[in-house]
Amino acid sequence: MQRLMIEFFSSVKENGVLQDFYANLFMLNLVSFLAEPVVEQVYKASENCKYRHHINWTSALTDVKKRLILLFLRNVNKIDSIIKSM
Repeated sequence: MQRLMIEFFSSVKENGVLQDFYANLFMLNLVSFLAEPVVEQVYKASENCKYRHHINWTSALTDVKKRLILLFLRNVNKIDSIIKSM
């Protein structure tokens, strides 16, 4: 999938390539899990439009990546608000 850019690895060793691959796979699964409730809402909201609307997966991946990093950098009090914002 082009959105994940799986052809670009941060390592040339087998272990590093596998780590990059599984990290990208985890991110795609996480975004799919978080977007599932919204997909149906977006689809129904565009019922009367000429073309049905869909989620921008590239934007969703970027947004979740930024917030996932914040989970590890912020204190415990702000973690709940970050998870809700995802």
